[in-house]
Order: sequence, then structure tokens, then C-alpha cells
Amino acid sequence: MTNGTGWAVAMLGTMLACAGAAETSLHRAESLDGVRLTWGTQDPNSRLELNAGKEFRSEGEASIRAHSQASAEAKGTSYVGFRLAIPPTRFGEDTALALEVWSSQPAATLAFHVRGFNAAGKQVVGWASWAKPLTRNGRTLVLVPGTQSQGMGWETDRIEAAGDAVAELEFIAGCVARGEAFDMYVDHVRAVPAPKWVQADIVDHGLVAPVGMPTWGPSTIATTDANGRRFVFTKLWTGGNASYLFIDAETGEVHQVAPGAGGWGAYQVHLGSDGLLYDTMGSHLVAIDPATRTARKLGEIPGGMALDFTEAPDGTVYAGIYPSATLVSYQPASGTYTNHGALNSESWPQYLRPLAIDAEGWVYGGIAIQNGQVVGLNPATGEKRTFIPEEKRQRGNPAVHLAADGKVYANAPGWGWHALSGGVAVPVEKPLPRIAARRVDTFPDGSRYQRVNVPDRVMQILDAGAETPREVRFSYASTGVNIYTIIAGPDGKIHGATGIPLRIWSFDPATGAMQDRGLGGYGGHINQFVRQGDKFYGAVYSSGALLEYDPTQPYDDVAMQRSKNPRQVHFAEAARLLYGRPHAVLAHPDGKHILVGGNADRVLLGSGLLIYDSTTEQGVILDRDELIPDQGVNALAALPGGDVLVGTSVTAPTGGAAGTAKAALIYRLDMATRNITARWPLEPETPAVRDLLVGPGGLVYGLAEPSRFFVLDPERGVFLHDENLLDYGAASGYQAPRCMTFGPDGSIYALFQGAVVRIDPQTYAHEPVARPVSTITSGIAILDGRLYFGCGPRLFSCDLGLGK
Repeated sequence: MTNGTGWAVAMLGTMLACAGAAETSLHRAESLDGVRLTWGTQDPNSRLELNAGKEFRSEGEASIRAHSQASAEAKGTSYVGFRLAIPPTRFGEDTALALEVWSSQPAATLAFHVRGFNAAGKQVVGWASWAKPLTRNGRTLVLVPGTQSQGMGWETDRIEAAGDAVAELEFIAGCVARGEAFDMYVDHVRAVPAPKWVQADIVDHGLVAPVGMPTWGPSTIATTDANGRRFVFTKLWTGGNASYLFIDAETGEVHQVAPGAGGWGAYQVHLGSDGLLYDTMGSHLVAIDPATRTARKLGEIPGGMALDFTEAPDGTVYAGIYPSATLVSYQPASGTYTNHGALNSESWPQYLRPLAIDAEGWVYGGIAIQNGQVVGLNPATGEKRTFIPEEKRQRGNPAVHLAADGKVYANAPGWGWHALSGGVAVPVEKPLPRIAARRVDTFPDGSRYQRVNVPDRVMQILDAGAETPREVRFSYASTGVNIYTIIAGPDGKIHGATGIPLRIWSFDPATGAMQDRGLGGYGGHINQFVRQGDKFYGAVYSSGALLEYDPTQPYDDVAMQRSKNPRQVHFAEAARLLYGRPHAVLAHPDGKHILVGGNADRVLLGSGLLIYDSTTEQGVILDRDELIPDQGVNALAALPGGDVLVGTSVTAPTGGAAGTAKAALIYRLDMATRNITARWPLEPETPAVRDLLVGPGGLVYGLAEPSRFFVLDPERGVFLHDENLLDYGAASGYQAPRCMTFGPDGSIYALFQGAVVRIDPQTYAHEPVARPVSTITSGIAILDGRLYFGCGPRLFSCDLGLGK
């Protein structure tokens, strides 16, 4: 069908419609009867209205528009949304939901959700995309329950009443750009026969690393149960989830307790003087009782998680909440929970850590990282103070600790040491030492744990009076840890690495055997492996260290600084602030150079670039000022003559504030002179280039956020093609988003969150090869006619139909 402006509503050729009943209209969007605003109801900028303009409707006389404007002070995502009543309808494998959608502000409208609820208000269906799925030209969405549909991911964790009849539909638009207008138009809501997607042979090879790790901060604690029996408590991170382990110190028997909320929660756990363990999970401060092995919610937090805890002499536990710098407390004797509000306000994420309490009862905390500050609260009066004058604030992490004199000593870059007491800061030449923290490795009888290796499921217990420790093995359930990189090896196997913790894994397609090993318990990740000859090179978060790994030689599972294989071949202190979050690694076709770029591990805009010579084992680092100072390095590719193309990102690093640059670009780096010789901004603006691939003829094929495929002729300096491939979802990939490769047939194979896609490098025609139910998150390797990719912690492959 077409409207008066010639805008076409068409089903994509990648779908084959099922035979079945004709479509059924559910809501024509001709009136607001049965329609109500549900998100943004308290925001005076939010509006719900009928639109009569032809540009944003597909049939009839009107469409429904919901629009708003994000506050200039907004923290997080701003939403506007509405619900409309429909005749009770069951959606399933034979019946899909179809509608037309637009946005007049597509650059600012980042997120779009479609949800369906039964008559009791329980969610039956739901799809979501954070990849700017709405366009000004509009598109038809056909959404099938239980599947990713045209780039809209299935909301598995939100479904409460699968299979029920839907009585209400909800549409939600989201924006993260402060002060920007955003909107959505919805028209012609209907039930249609569900399409059948073209599907390749997909094999789920399973979890590559069914392990977990304790949190980055202290969370492994020696304690006892109600009967005095010793056990080790640890908070376990597995992928995107957390649980609590109670490990018997005698037998290794484990009780694993789900916290009742998703996500990781706090980065450490606090052992209170009352014997309870304090954590934040989901949207609550929680207390875990070791005696009963149960957790209960104490009070709601404003999103985020605790980064530090401290405790007052009366047993009141305080928690500092990221990213809002909110302070909350719980008094166990009275059962009183208090939200003391934000101690500071900034436009960037605030790390409220560390915390300390002086003898007068004032609570102090450091604010990191973008612009350091020290803050204080008098809980008795509610008075709040900041101590560092604006002109002295600098980037960094303040130090805050309690000393034996009852004063809190604080320091921050550019401010110097101060003694804090009663809400007053006095400069001092040097601080008194901190009061030693209570040991958490010792049981009441004097025995202690010497080491708890959570990934490998073994611990060492030194019993009271014993001279040597006892080895205790234990087990736990794991949903697996996420795959960050996948590569084909010289040994006929598929290899890769996970993150948090780092596990280097291999999969043998011939036998189906999977193996994973650590690197001295390292809790970060290798963002990307590349292959130079028969060796892999990988860049490590958050140090930026470069590792060399020969998968044909014995593996050495010790700390990376001492390991012989993988071995650390380059490390520089400057790397952390230049490419400590390495987004791109390139094995140069000259056979000897490895290049690494990215962003700083935290806060700082821009990237440096490591150029490492594997023959001399020497590296040269280009500073951000020698490149594009305010843009990160997100993709690297080598041209036939040896020059390197760099795809950038303008996205603010973790914990940082956005810069002034709005558009990512591609620039050319002369490998001989190390100078930038050309640059090409992506227009219209895009925040990041996701991947680059150089074809045999020197043309450059690229993916940019969220799902934009482009072709650049670097010799003429012109873009030959630019197309949004919205129906496959956003381009895939974690922190090093390698999502394209050439296949043995000469085709380009690209990974999107919703599909494996084949692209003709001559005509730019594209088609889906496979549409897995799970979201594609990592890749990419081709071996013996199969393409390997990751969906979270699981390894998958699909047949490319090329034969052997």
C-alpha cells in the first residue's frame, strides 16, 4: 500500500508469508478512544495526539503520535509511551503483530518497545530495540512471539503470561540525549499470518566457559552458619547474573542462592557487625543472613549499584550508589531504611567511593572520576557539603579513610590531603594511617581460607593449628560467561576468549570437545584476537597489554605477566589511558605489525594507537594528539599499499562526559610517516564505525551504528553506497565489534544482532543466512563451510551452504 507521499509499506523479500487467515485489524489509529499515556505521564513535555499529516501515516485519516523532550538534566533514559485497547488476540507461531512506525526525530529516538498485556495486566509478548529502529521514512514491523523480528529483540525475561490473549498493546520510545526532542508515530495495528523466515542449519555448541568469578571488590568472606559450621561465602558473577555461594569449608558442599533480581548488583559485599552481609541487587539494598542462607530486601535504591559500604559505631550501614552519588543507609536495630539523596549532582556518572565516617558522625565520600570531589553528610541534620573548590577539581579518584584519631583523611588530584571532622576540612601535610580493615578470610576458630579459586572451583583451607592448607573442591551452576572474540586457529579448531573472568577457550569441530582455561584468575577480558601466521595476538582490558598466544603449544595458566603461553609481549603505563579499553586490533598484512586502538579504560576521550613489531618485539605508541584527539579508535583495516584506515567513535568512554564531536569518521594513516593523510566523516552523523573490511580491489566495506552498511572508495574519497539494514537489528559485537569477514565464495558475511547476513560485494544486495532465536553478540570465524558466532556465553555455527 502507499500513502499520498508515495511512501511504500512492503514486506521484505526475506520473509515468506504463511498461508492462513487474512489479516485482522486491531486498531486503525483513527481516534484516541481506548488510548492512554503510560510513560512520561508526569512530564509536562509529554504529549499524546492524533496526527493527520500524510508523511506519518500509512492508511486512513490519522496515526497516533506520542512525543516528548528529554530534560537537559536527565540522568539515564527518558521515555514516552502509550497503551491502546485491542480485541483479545492470541499471537503465536502462526499469528504475528504488524504495524507501521515512524519518528520525526530518528537521531534522538534511540529505543523502541512493543509490549502486549492480558486482561489482568501481565505481559504476554514484548519486543525491543536500542538501535534507533524508527526512521523518518517509516517501516512495517511484523513481530512474531518468541523470536527476534526485523531487528526487534524478544523480551524473554519480561514475559509473565506466555500464550494468553493480548488485550492491550503498549508502545514506548526512549531517548538518552539530554535536552533533545523524541517521538514515535504508530498506525494500522493488525494481526497477520506469521511469516516463515529463511533458515540455515544452526548448531548450538554450548557454553564455552561454564564458570563464574567473585566480584571485583571484596565479597569472599569466612563465616559460620547457625550451628557454628564453617563456610565460605562469595558473591558469584556469571555472565550478566549474580548468585550467592555458601561453600562448606569441610566438604565443599555448596548452597547456591538466587538473589531474586537480575544483573550483577554491587561490586563488593559488606560484612556487618551484626553478622549480616549487605549487597545491592536490582533496585534494592539487600541483607543476606548466613545463618539461614536467605536474602531480603531492605529498601529501594535509585538504580545502579553500590560501589562502597561503611558502617557507623551504632551498626548503621551506609552504601554509596553509582551513578547518581546517592547515599542510603540501614539501621538493623530499628529496621530503619533511609535514602539520604544525592550527595552531588553532575551530568556524568559519579563513582561514590570510598566512604568513611568520622567520630562526629559525619559520612564522607569521594566522587570519581570525570571531575573529582569529596562530599560529606551529617545524617542527624541532613546537611550536605562539598569540600573541593570548583577551580581545584581534577579528573581522578579521591582517597578517603578513617584514622585512629577519629578524623577522616581525604585527598584528590589538585587538592592535597585534608583532615575532615564535623564537616570541616583542614589541610594537613600528610595523613595518619587508615584503621586496618576487619579481616574477612578468618573463621571464629582462627582457621582461614588461603585461596578461593572460583573459576576452577577449588579453595585452600588452613585449619587452626595446621601447617599446610587443605584442598577443597566445590561446584556450582553457571549460565556461562560471555564470549568476546572468536577466531579460527592453525590447528583446525575454533578459539576465543571470554570476559569477567577471562577464559581462553577452544572448540574442536571434529569431536565437539570444548576446553577453557584462565590466566592466573584475571577478571578482565581479551577484547579481540587476531592471527598473524600461526600465532594469535590479543589486547587486554583494562591495561591495554598485548598478549601473544600459540594455540599449538602448552598452555601456561598463571598471571599474564609470568605466563609463557600466552605471554605478554607489550605493556606500557600509558596504554591504560590511551587504549585501556581496546576496541580494535589489526594483524597488518605485512606479516609483522600488530596495531591496537580503542578508548581509555575510563573517562578520557580519544585514543592512542600501538604499532607493535612482532619481529623485534618493540612497540611505538601514537598519542591521541597525534591522531584525532576527541575520537576513539573503533575499527582498523589495511589498504593494499600498507596504509591503515581507522574507523572512529565519538561515544563517551565509561564514566565520562560526551565531547563536542557528533559524527564518527574514517581516516587514513600513512604507516611510513605515521601521519593522517585523509579523513571522511560519515554523513548523516553516526556515533561509531563498527567494522571495516577491505576488498581485493581496494574498496572499503563498513558497518556503522546502529545498522548502517556503507562502501568507500578511498582512492577517490567517495562513498559508493550507504544503506540502513534495519531488519537485521543492530550490528553485533562487544567491546571489539568484529562483525564482518569475507567468505570462501567471495561474499561478505556480516553479523547483526538478529541475523547472519550475506552481502554481495559487487551489487550490495543482502540476504539473511540464519536468524537464531538468541541475540548474536560476538564473532566471527569461518571454518569448513560453517560460520561461527556467539550468543552471549554460547557458541553457535551455521552452514553457509557452500559445500566443503
